[in-house]
Amino acid sequence: MTRFDLSPKGKIPAEYRRDFIRCARDLRGDFNTLVDRLTTGLNGRLDWLLSIASSRNPFLSPIFHHAVSLVLMSRLVEKGEPIEEVIVDSESMMVVVDGWCRQTNRPVKIRPAFAKPRRGFRIFWFLYQFFGHAFIVLWTFLSARRTKKKAAAGCGDKPITLVYTFLTPGYVDKDRYYTGLEAHLDEETRRTVFFYPAITVGSVRKISTLLREIRTSPRNFLLKEDFLKLSDYFRIFLVCLRIRTIRIPKAIIHGFDVTPLFKDELFNPEYLGYLIGSLLNHRFVYRLKQNGVPVRLAVNWFENQVGEKGWNAGFGEHYPGTPRIGYQGYLIPPLYLSLYPTEAEKKFGVVPDRIAVLGKGELDPVREFCPQIAVTTAPAFRFQHLFERKRQRPPRNGFTILVALPLHAPDERYVLGILSAIRTELPEKIRLIFKRHPVALSRELPSEAISLGTDPRTEFSAENFNRLLEDSDLVISMVSSVGMESLARGVPLIVIASPTGLTFNSIPERIRSDIWTLCIDA
Repeated sequence: MTRFDLSPKGKIPAEYRRDFIRCARDLRGDFNTLVDRLTTGLNGRLDWLLSIASSRNPFLSPIFHHAVSLVLMSRLVEKGEPIEEVIVDSESMMVVVDGWCRQTNRPVKIRPAFAKPRRGFRIFWFLYQFFGHAFIVLWTFLSARRTKKKAAAGCGDKPITLVYTFLTPGYVDKDRYYTGLEAHLDEETRRTVFFYPAITVGSVRKISTLLREIRTSPRNFLLKEDFLKLSDYFRIFLVCLRIRTIRIPKAIIHGFDVTPLFKDELFNPEYLGYLIGSLLNHRFVYRLKQNGVPVRLAVNWFENQVGEKGWNAGFGEHYPGTPRIGYQGYLIPPLYLSLYPTEAEKKFGVVPDRIAVLGKGELDPVREFCPQIAVTTAPAFRFQHLFERKRQRPPRNGFTILVALPLHAPDERYVLGILSAIRTELPEKIRLIFKRHPVALSRELPSEAISLGTDPRTEFSAENFNRLLEDSDLVISMVSSVGMESLARGVPLIVIASPTGLTFNSIPERIRSDIWTLCIDA
């Protein structure tokens, strides 16, 4: 191999994908320790803790992927692999690789896969992103104010339970996260349980639609816009501008100085929306307290995203006596680092007091990088359908493969491309059923799906996943909890590894390997 692509969008050669996964697993602890050290060095600054740079979320931040790529490159060079050229996707990555080449005296050519922007464009891009994100949150605020403040008026004087959840259009009355929770509550308790929605759509039209659904829903919702003031928004905008004053300590991992990567990400204006949203969550709790709303319990769907950190920091600061519980209603993939709380996050109060997991087998994994955090078990609300009686499957000929397409567009295109390429090689009796992720339905089908749609043996179904699963002989998935649902139903599973390196496989190693497999290089 003479060329090595270090960018997250670059495909890892098939013969090195297993090495990449092993390297990523080896680096998990060291990377978490590095981020904790940076957090401690900054004395737990809230704007740092709520930034994507410190999030360890590999779906948003490429820093972990870059670190794994760098260490793998170093290992391959030490083994004698003839790497003569590396491809990088940013100026900061170029600086890191150049520093390593100089330090180790390696004659490696660095080829940029990006166009260096001019200073004038940088200023324009920052202003465009800043005012764009500011417009979205102010539009949401004003749109919420134009509607009836049903949620704010319905709190009453009794202490409430506040539940942090995610909402998209079509999933307001139908809960995808705490499925069936309200059905298990008596009427008196139900009146004191309020859902705090994190709106996950970005267009003003969809935001307006979602707000109308929330306002007319029979469920109890509490919107931050009903409590925040216009002055809160401008206060937060000033905090976002101040983030450029952060001086990140030197960040070294396995001989690589990755400080430029953290600086680049911290100052990236494309991530300002996440910081603004998280700071608004923090400010909302302050306003809630000012309004005298008693909160007996604060629950959040725990993915340890920056928005949740603002929520947890707010309750820790303004409701110190209120228990904070993070509900982790799914199995956690080892390489999805942000799902694992760390000691620094606990020390500085941005994670819940207690994490609730699905079973005893998940108690230890969540404590891996924070042994002191309290962990308990809770019902598997999202998977209660697995315990329902399975309907009798009608006899039929043929073999049905259910393809559960992933959420993110590049992954969806990759899986569709694979199935499109091998479709003609499949026996005539094999039928392919494609089920899109619910959140992905808001975007158009990729072009890779066009050729598949013309084949009479393929179908894109809107049917309930559980019903489709009952009629399937095999499931193909990539990044989703549907893999464990398949195995729980006794349906064999193939997990397709990511071609770009990090594969977020949540199947525990204790599950026997004769019913599922990870497809990496074949």
